[in-house]
Amino acid sequence: MSFHFKLRRLTGREIRFLCLLAIVAAAAWWKFAPRPWHATSTRSTAHFEIASTAQPDQIERVGNILELLYAAYSNKFSSVPTFQHTHPKLKVRLYKSRDEFRKVNPSVGWAEAFYSRGLCHAYFSDKEANPYQWMLHEAVHQLNHEVAGFDLEKWLEEGLAEYFSCSRIRTNELAVGTIDLNTNPVWCAMKLQRQQVLKPISPTATSSHCALS
Repeated sequence: MSFHFKLRRLTGREIRFLCLLAIVAAAAWWKFAPRPWHATSTRSTAHFEIASTAQPDQIERVGNILELLYAAYSNKFSSVPTFQHTHPKLKVRLYKSRDEFRKVNPSVGWAEAFYSRGLCHAYFSDKEANPYQWMLHEAVHQLNHEVAGFDLEKWLEEGLAEYFSCSRIRTNELAVGTIDLNTNPVWCAMKLQRQQVLKPISPTATSSHCALS
């Protein structure tokens, strides 16, 4: 048994519809596709490789903070069987500003940083009281996947990222568990509390210290 199909000529209306559909698809691709980007400098630390358009002193500061995170993370999880003590350097792309970050990555939506395909994307802003939080949050995801080999439930994955990234940065350490009140969602919760939108759930809810067993 054989089948024969006869192709018919498209009507003018159908051709116009397909052209319109192609234009909409191209516009959507252009709106959300990543833009070309070229680093102006790179910096290597013990565990990270940073490509950046930021100022040299800003790149150095970010590199130092990332190493503080690595040390704190290792102190918590280096005994985990899947933890890789030897691994390639972790890739970080550091943009010089929020505007550049969003211009190059138009599909990020509300995100201030993100981790994807083995690359941590973040920007530096000296206008923030804590310019490292978003970067540290995404770097924890990077450590979870590329160093510790974790496959975590979403709530635990995000919880760990918040736990480390909301911790206070001291001179030579990331004081894990000591909350930095200049990090989000901490300052946001405090603002809502002042507006009486959010109330503490216990007498210790506004404490500046928490612990992870």
